[in-house]
Amino acid sequence: WLAQLERGRISFQRASALPRDYAHPLAIPGETVVPELGAVFRATRFSPGGRMPDAGYNRNQLLDPHRLGSQVLVRNWRRGDRFWPPHTRSPKKVKELLQGRRISGRQRALWPVVAAQDGELVWMRDFPVPERFAAETGAGDAVIIAEMPLEQ
Repeated sequence: WLAQLERGRISFQRASALPRDYAHPLAIPGETVVPELGAVFRATRFSPGGRMPDAGYNRNQLLDPHRLGSQVLVRNWRRGDRFWPPHTRSPKKVKELLQGRRISGRQRALWPVVAAQDGELVWMRDFPVPERFAAETGAGDAVIIAEMPLEQ
């Protein structure tokens, strides 16, 4: 039995009820269902002259498709993972980035990241993409990864 602090009271759960690691391949372009989050992740590619998304995207979320490859991996962050936020001198521990935003407990355990084929993190929920993987300003070729609720 493991104790978990929830809303000011302690509740007990079996170890088997705690979140487990997950990993789901995501083709570019394509989509994958992540049942652990009740979400669908969609990678949309925009080509030169193609139509960019109407709304719901931020320029700092656009990825360079030539640096990603044809497939990435949507998974929860793991102990030791590092993410390189733009305008920083070095990669930061994901655990520290989440603590800085006061994300903890089960929500932090399931926090999604996207890893390139070499394992480097290229996307993290609510963070701008690393400069190394960002689409160049004015480039017509870009990928955006979006997380949407799973429709029931």
